[in-house]
Amino acid sequence: MKERVGYIKKVDMDKCEEGHVFSYSTNDANTVQMGIQKREIKSLFVPTYVNSMEDRKYTLKDKSIHNLLYLCVEGDIDG
Repeated sequence: MKERVGYIKKVDMDKCEEGHVFSYSTNDANTVQMGIQKREIKSLFVPTYVNSMEDRKYTLKDKSIHNLLYLCVEGDIDG
């Protein structure tokens, strides 16, 4: 219907890779940020994602081996 319901933009987030963080904001000011956590040698092939909404942060992690074939993320959000 060509009505804008929100917008996506690039942002920076602490402890996340530069250029790999985005923010989605709705028209009523709800905002979600998501980015790829900075990688070390042990996490080079299995990225960890940081999801921040309101005052809460969640960590999601790619499931080893499965992430080579398709997006497969595991984590716990509010149980």
